[in-house]
Amino acid sequence: MSKHKSHSFMNEIYKKKLRQNIFTSIAANLRSNITIALGNLNIIEENRDEKTNFEALKDIKCALNNLEALSSQIDGLSSSAMPDFVPGNVDLVKILNVVTQNLKFLAAQKEIDIFFTGVYDKYLTYISPLMIDRLAGHLISMLIRSSLPSSIIRVILQQKDNKHGQLCVIFSPCYDIVRKDSEITHYDLLTSLSGNLLDACLYESLCETFDIDTSIIQEGDSLKVLIPMPPMSEDEKEDDFLINYNLWSTFRIYENQSPAQDGTATSFDDDPNKQIILIIEDNQEVGRFLSKTLQDEYRVIQAFNGFDGLRKAVNLIPDLILSDIHMPGVNGIDLTRLIKNDEKTSHIPVALITADAYEANKIIAIEAGADEILIKPVSLKELKARISAIFSNRAKLLRSVLSGTPNKEEMGAIAEDKFLAKLNEILDQNFSEEDFSVEDLSDLVGMSQRQLQRKIKAVTGRNPNGYIRYFRLKKAKYMIVKQKVSVSEAAYASGFSNLSYFAKCYKEQFGELPSDSV
Repeated sequence: MSKHKSHSFMNEIYKKKLRQNIFTSIAANLRSNITIALGNLNIIEENRDEKTNFEALKDIKCALNNLEALSSQIDGLSSSAMPDFVPGNVDLVKILNVVTQNLKFLAAQKEIDIFFTGVYDKYLTYISPLMIDRLAGHLISMLIRSSLPSSIIRVILQQKDNKHGQLCVIFSPCYDIVRKDSEITHYDLLTSLSGNLLDACLYESLCETFDIDTSIIQEGDSLKVLIPMPPMSEDEKEDDFLINYNLWSTFRIYENQSPAQDGTATSFDDDPNKQIILIIEDNQEVGRFLSKTLQDEYRVIQAFNGFDGLRKAVNLIPDLILSDIHMPGVNGIDLTRLIKNDEKTSHIPVALITADAYEANKIIAIEAGADEILIKPVSLKELKARISAIFSNRAKLLRSVLSGTPNKEEMGAIAEDKFLAKLNEILDQNFSEEDFSVEDLSDLVGMSQRQLQRKIKAVTGRNPNGYIRYFRLKKAKYMIVKQKVSVSEAAYASGFSNLSYFAKCYKEQFGELPSDSV
């Protein structure tokens, strides 16, 4: 009796969690496509050239097709009850064979041959048969749409170790397989097909609800999808699951096949006067739209997941990071924490974009260090205005620092910068050495000279040589004014060997000659 109650209780927990994950994922897809459509309408309204408008119309059409496909599938989903994930001691071989047989009709529409095989005659495990049915069904449905016509899909139950098996599905994708060094993952391309939207939402929701990992491996012209299976049961008594419900009946699968979108990162010019924006967005279409929207005014770099975004942020030191919150691996909030806690990147403003309108999650993002939070669908005008405001505030701070008249709030922001504190400590130990160079400083700080250049410029408004000179001049003035040291002694003690050059730099910095400070 208690065991039955436990199963019922866990079933309700899983149903509630799955329902939340499903509709959160669907809402994110809806908002993303609305953002793309509205943003491209704004582009057309700006009366750009004919080619730009044509590309914008293509993106609008693609977004509307995605919305149409998603809404059609949601109709089927909304009319059915949330499934009961009641566990039992069931045979995975039977379940996977049923799933494969049920999807043969879908595969036949593209003349695809699909078959199931494995190393096990029977694989008893304690799990919800409906969960396995949904998981395998949504995945294989996506693979059928993503496969070449007249190809073969192999569904294999393999042995992973003595206690565990794994589901392996091998297929030939209808899109070009990306290079191994590309930022775009196989899963990104798989889920970018418009017909796969709802299947992707439900598959990802199941994986998140039941804590399941998926990996995709490239083998020549084919891709292999691997999903770990639960351990084999020691109980030899098998529960009959087929009499309880009809498998694969939650909703009808609607077809809307389209080629995978090009998800290559946007190239950018080398204009040093343009500020660099790093866009981190796992949805290729949204990332492409954001890049297209901003590339005329800024140098745009794209990353398609949090790990790659973090790597590029550290290497390139952008002026702004524009990131989605919900991403596989490192999500936007975790990424923000990492960015703000690394002395190389702590100064970089982070604007997070999300389809999640919950106030509590906004607070979590702000506590992580986010400078801006944008809710999808975000208009093109709002996006540009928020970015412009971030850069304007940053420029105002730097002007105050350079003028030597920052207010208390600005001084607090400067004082809290860990990198600047470390930089000043290193300079305090080395400023008297005439030969101390930017290369020496780069080695001691632990950054490349390019990283150091962008970091110091962002924090102080000066280039590295300029900041070293400014630090030496401040020390010299302190010695002259406070310690009553002669001008020549102060100059030599602060790393200047030429008194005329010292006097010239001193006047440019403080508006008076060194002798006037005595």
